Amino acid sequence: MTPTIYRISDFLPAHTYQEIAQYADANQALFQPNSSTPSILHDLPNHWLEGPLMQALPTVLENLQLLSFPLQTIEMELYAVGDGNYQPKHVDNATAGSNRFLTFSYFCSRDPQLYRDWE
Repeated sequence: MTPTIYRISDFLPAHTYQEIAQYADANQALFQPNSSTPSILHDLPNHWLEGPLMQALPTVLENLQLLSFPLQTIEMELYAVGDGNYQPKHVDNATAGSNRFLTFSYFCSRDPQLYRDWE
């Protein structure tokens, strides 16, 4: 059976995480309400994640038993949830007009909690 989730621990260095957290704090007013629990900040700058994603992609594809494919775009969004809330399980649909094949999620928290559904 082909795995559907591949987890990478300590994906980003601490200083990059701090930059993302500072960016989220500074741009709180730009988060848009969503139909589900989290709020979304669209158009997150790619410079924090694009390099690490591209570096990890061959290993991820191998572990998910997927063939290499031509990468056209990387779409990034930042989700914010309040205390006690979470991103509910969902089908990750592509943006209209795109053909999303693979989704990366990076979870970070000021007060990390174990999220059992992803373990």
